[in-house]
Amino acid sequence: MTKLPTYLLCYLCIFTITASLTSCGKTEPLRKKNSLPLNSQFKGKFHNQSFQISGRNPYQDHTSILQELEIYPHVSESIQIEFGLSNELYIHYQKGDDTLTSIFEGKFKKNGSYQIWLRRKRIEIPPLFPIIYSRVDIKRLRFHLDLENNLVIHNKWARTANIFILAGGASGKYNSFYHSVFH
Repeated sequence: MTKLPTYLLCYLCIFTITASLTSCGKTEPLRKKNSLPLNSQFKGKFHNQSFQISGRNPYQDHTSILQELEIYPHVSESIQIEFGLSNELYIHYQKGDDTLTSIFEGKFKKNGSYQIWLRRKRIEIPPLFPIIYSRVDIKRLRFHLDLENNLVIHNKWARTANIFILAGGASGKYNSFYHSVFH
């Protein structure tokens, strides 16, 4: 019987411990039966601060719509959402006495949600199984309405990189819920 080299046993132990501590939790966007569809005629006003977050690896316990959209500073109390003629998303918010508007390109999905990509950078060498080099930086937001007309933002993000066997980074998925102003 052959004996495994010590470095290989250490590598297997580290891999086993890392794999056992990694979360395999799953956070899905709202299902079609639990949500109301968004369309290009939708207009709504929502509180900027979330009342609930559920999922894997959220940034913190509470977030805001402006923070999710990476609009800083994010101090506005309420946010107005509407869609343009070419399906772009308009976000209206207050900054002091001024009303500002940010525009995002996205598209409506078949399940009634609206999806935008804030970041979508992926470099993999070789493609599909990047053992030499990879760098991933993505942030995708999907907007839904639940049955109580609350806005739900499904956030999927990843920032990872590797060079050969050296790897690092993090990723996560979570839903943040925002009350309608008229709730």
